[in-house]
Amino acid sequence: MSAKSGVFERSFQELEELINDPTFAASSSLQRLYDTQPYRAIESLGLAALPPCVDRIREGCFFLNRAVLRIGRLDAAKLTGKEFASEQEVSAAVLNWYDRGIVGMREPTASMTPMPEEISTGSPCASLGGRSPLPSRVDMVGPEAA
Repeated sequence: MSAKSGVFERSFQELEELINDPTFAASSSLQRLYDTQPYRAIESLGLAALPPCVDRIREGCFFLNRAVLRIGRLDAAKLTGKEFASEQEVSAAVLNWYDRGIVGMREPTASMTPMPEEISTGSPCASLGGRSPLPSRVDMVGPEAA
């Protein structure tokens, strides 16, 4: 395991603990989650965080959409074609973007983008029911939002 991979895994585990903490989840918003040290640590990994973030998004961890959007310097509205897209719509667009090989990190693959109801029940985010426990609204992201 590389150092960056270790940072991602530790940070992701801390995020899951926060999300599963009833006190945090009850009084939280996506922005509050984004402002946590573990989330900032994932974003700071840059391109190295894209593959594990995408893998987790496939498992239903929609809260990682923003990390992928920021790292990839993507605009959710342009990617989805909607000014206000749901987290599930953003996830589908992010996965489509990644699967088409736009990042140049791997060969394009056949469409692997799952629909929300197809998300594995054995995934780390399965307890979330394939949905983010936090409100779903994606704000403009990109270098200017950093």
